[in-house]
Amino acid sequence: MATRDGLRASFAPVAAEVVRAARRAESGEWWRPVLDALGIFVSVRPVGEVQGDAPSALVARAEMRLAAGDLAGALEAVTRLNDASAAAAAGWLAEARARLRVERALAELSALALRTSGQTP
Repeated sequence: MATRDGLRASFAPVAAEVVRAARRAESGEWWRPVLDALGIFVSVRPVGEVQGDAPSALVARAEMRLAAGDLAGALEAVTRLNDASAAAAAGWLAEARARLRVERALAELSALALRTSGQTP
């Protein structure tokens, strides 16, 4: 299972692939090989709290939230991707969902253990 640090570290290449997939889907047929070739050398995308629902904006927000330790917020941004960009993030998304499920289950168990021992969380 991926850790939070592992998810944060693995997100940059996923974000780059999401943006490439979105660009390929938007481009005309003859541009696809050119964009793919250029994508090997350089990936330009926005960073930070970028507005909008474009894949590049969503991964920028997700990356910022990951850096702040907000895995749930990053997950929310990534789940808004669709089509080819969503497919590019599917593996990371599954790992992030699994990590959050485990963390929530552990928090519930911890709270239950504290309640049954007479302490309050």
